[in-house]
Amino acid sequence: MKKLLSIFGSVVLLVMSSSCSLADLSAESDRKLITEIREHGHYPCAECHGIDGNPPITDQFDKQSPSLASQHSSYLERQLQAFKSGQRKAAEMDGMLQDYTLAEINQMAKYFSSQPLRVNPDLDPTIDTLVHTKTEDMEWVARGKVLYQQGDAIRGIEACSSCHGLSGKGNEEIHSPLLSAQHARYIRMTLQAYRQGARVTDTMMDGSMQKISKKLNDEDIRNVAAYLQSMDPVF
Repeated sequence: MKKLLSIFGSVVLLVMSSSCSLADLSAESDRKLITEIREHGHYPCAECHGIDGNPPITDQFDKQSPSLASQHSSYLERQLQAFKSGQRKAAEMDGMLQDYTLAEINQMAKYFSSQPLRVNPDLDPTIDTLVHTKTEDMEWVARGKVLYQQGDAIRGIEACSSCHGLSGKGNEEIHSPLLSAQHARYIRMTLQAYRQGARVTDTMMDGSMQKISKKLNDEDIRNVAAYLQSMDPVF
């Protein structure tokens, strides 16, 4: 009887040991798979922002996702953390980052930052739903350039270039994002959100973008957005 119990116990231990080994192998396999997927940029972000951070162009004004490619990793990380914590809100981003750790968000930001920004040469520089001509396009870009580079002292509007640079490269030290060649639709929606107080996670987290945006009218926003998208990408 004792011998039988001993054999039975050995079998149980063997089965338990095998089960644990299989579980360990399965867990390790899952970890490797997850790591491989995330290291190659196969994030849920890809559906809207593109697998390399260059989003597909849509024909819906309110559905254009921003380019993430070549954006400063520190800026991306701060914004992704803000989405995760709920400090920054967007219906499309609700719950998207809840299962990611801060380390994974850091990895995600670095991945998209390392991708080259691609520009569609056939893209209308205004990305606007209004009926317009190419002559109007160039007028909007020209006016946007003046406001971006020089501001408007009479209206107390500081030049965008003071933080984002003349080339639109931004300034990583102050978490100022890259803006050159960014989609005009996204720029418009962002400035409107700042103006309305719907977005609070600005560059310096000090409300500066809200203050500036409240001084901009719809034409200013349209013109600056058109100019930024018309700029050559800066890396």
